[in-house]
Amino acid sequence: MLKLGKKEIHLWLTDDRAIKDADLLASYRQLLDAEETARHKRFIFDRHRHQFLVTRALVRSVLAQYEGADSAALQFGRNGYGKPHLCKGSRAGLQFNVSHCEGLIALAVVEGHDIGVDAENLQRKTDTDRLAERYFSPQEYRDFEELEGQKRHERFFDLWTLKESYIKACGMGLAIPLEEFSFRFEGRKIHIGFSPQRNDDPELWRFWQLRPGPQHKLALAITGKEVNGYRVTCRRGVPLRDFQATPCEILRASE
Repeated sequence: MLKLGKKEIHLWLTDDRAIKDADLLASYRQLLDAEETARHKRFIFDRHRHQFLVTRALVRSVLAQYEGADSAALQFGRNGYGKPHLCKGSRAGLQFNVSHCEGLIALAVVEGHDIGVDAENLQRKTDTDRLAERYFSPQEYRDFEELEGQKRHERFFDLWTLKESYIKACGMGLAIPLEEFSFRFEGRKIHIGFSPQRNDDPELWRFWQLRPGPQHKLALAITGKEVNGYRVTCRRGVPLRDFQATPCEILRASE
């Protein structure tokens, strides 16, 4: 069985594009339950179908090692906003969250805290100016507008990944207006603030922003009491094969 150390977050990374072995993919399909199998078949594009399959294999195979259970036997539920969780006899306190983008699937695991993770491909084609104007807080947007070129592009993904990690840790997704909370940076430190409409406490939150590779940026969030002193360890590999500890550059973190 896998065990989480005291005040430890495990981050599991895989690149679905590199997984092409037909026998391995067949073993992934054997892990899916009826609902996951139906969802898998509904994807129109092969690349989306493939990424879903590898994502579910990662989640099931890794969480089974913490649970001491068979991967295919794990059962999942969802809260009212769609955030998944383990259910039916799962280990008390084990929490996880998953994110995927082009070239990266990330699974974050912790014990005793709600957790959110968001991974983004920095080469993704998107209208960052329009999204920033629509979704960033007024202060975030003012800071964003002051930048140019690559720094402006990077700042968009700095803020976007952190904001996504926050709403995912809350378990409410985009039901939370993104302009009601705001991030600012002081060197390598991350600070969060809330508008009067958002009843939350910065002391209950810790954030990390990481660079798992040159093409990707990733943010982690945990919330609850006693969130100080946590550290992140990363592993990279292939579900049902091997994972190896890997360095993952931490760009910024909360105090």
